[in-house]
Amino acid sequence: MFERLLETRRDGKYGISKVYRILTELDTNTKLIFITKWERDMGVGFDEDRQRKMFRLIHDNVSMREVEVNYKCVTRWHITPSVEHKMNGENSNMCWRGCGEIGTVFHIWWECPKIQAFWKIIVKLIEEITEIDIGLDPTTCLLYNVETSVNKYKDSGIWYFLNAAKGLIPKFWRRSEVPREEDWINRVNQIGRMKRSYHMQEDRMRVYFRRWGKVGKSRIEREI
Repeated sequence: MFERLLETRRDGKYGISKVYRILTELDTNTKLIFITKWERDMGVGFDEDRQRKMFRLIHDNVSMREVEVNYKCVTRWHITPSVEHKMNGENSNMCWRGCGEIGTVFHIWWECPKIQAFWKIIVKLIEEITEIDIGLDPTTCLLYNVETSVNKYKDSGIWYFLNAAKGLIPKFWRRSEVPREEDWINRVNQIGRMKRSYHMQEDRMRVYFRRWGKVGKSRIEREI
């Protein structure tokens, strides 16, 4: 489905922007197949407004690296053991982290005990830093299913912190281990330095301190 959406845009220029435009121009009465699969896995439903907010939060980022990470996550782009098994029956469909469960997309991103332990640490740290209760909820952590406005959500810093966590998981693809707390802290600080540089150039340091001020007061700060 996702590949077919791109068939009319083959020149390779402005790829991320074209994907975003294609998604927002779709007939809203036809739900994207990957959204339907997330709904099935999570046992929830995403109405039109929530889908629109989701894609805006994915796309509204000066870092193309983070945009790519989020699009690949939401479109279920990464190949998991269960997909490999369907492609070639000789490949195992079991989670490569050794938990003994089938390695579906939702399992690898969320349900596996090892990745659950990682998410519990990250959610706890985010709540400590922002003083906002986000809960251990896959719709929030993976798909930005939030009640607040886009701007308030970004100002809270949660958006950046979840981006850091999601960006680490593919780096450990096909491996038995998962990201560590220290990996996340280092990535948050990398993002913070990048945002500081960007806001300095754009003369928007007030926005930077509004979104990153609490990080400087927390134990994860590394001279951002």
